Amino acid sequence: MGLLFVLLFWAAVLAVMGSVSSGVLAALTVYLTRNATTLKKRARLFALMIPWIVIGIEAIGFAGYAVINLTVLHRDMGLGDSFYANLSNGYRIEAIDVTEYGSVCKPSVSGTFSSDENCVTGVQSLQVDGKYIAGYRSGEPFGLGKGEVPYFVVDTSDDERKNFATEAQWRGELKLRGMQPQLISFSELYAKSRFTRFDFLAFGIGACLPVLGVGVLGWMIVRARKYDAMRFIETEAV
Repeated sequence: MGLLFVLLFWAAVLAVMGSVSSGVLAALTVYLTRNATTLKKRARLFALMIPWIVIGIEAIGFAGYAVINLTVLHRDMGLGDSFYANLSNGYRIEAIDVTEYGSVCKPSVSGTFSSDENCVTGVQSLQVDGKYIAGYRSGEPFGLGKGEVPYFVVDTSDDERKNFATEAQWRGELKLRGMQPQLISFSELYAKSRFTRFDFLAFGIGACLPVLGVGVLGWMIVRARKYDAMRFIETEAV
């Protein structure tokens, strides 16, 4: 239901953006080609269509981007209320609705969200150091349960997890494992783990499409104006 709501929201946003952009570009093109005759109809039609062409291409491109993320890179599609990304040691982080807190999990065989018994839940800050994952649990959104303690260290090589009631005990364990406490927020680690060069390339291509469309429209407007100007000069010369 969450993904459906997000899709409907963006469909409405894009419909409004497409309508406004189409109207603005069409009005601007009509004004700039008001003295043209031969090629102005083509430019004006293109001005009406280009926002919808760009939106259509972007939608198809995003569908491909989402499929690659889900099936090849095994992380969330970049849209919706479910977030997950792989860590370098084979574990992954998962969150729902927000990324201020979430879970550290051993991925399930199915590739879907892991069960709680395979996860450290309610994690607010953490660090990854080779095969070790250390962190602090606030227990969000419901708080820590009875008997639960806030600090933990996971050895991903054998899935061993140790819990600690105090920060001093936790720091002592880190020292034994040759680690320094360098916690970062869950959301920061998610961003570092989730977004890669592939994403920046995809976003860059997506950002270039509207610029390219406006550029082509500008070329058509200049061509229409120049064509009629040249015809006028030729007529005067005759």
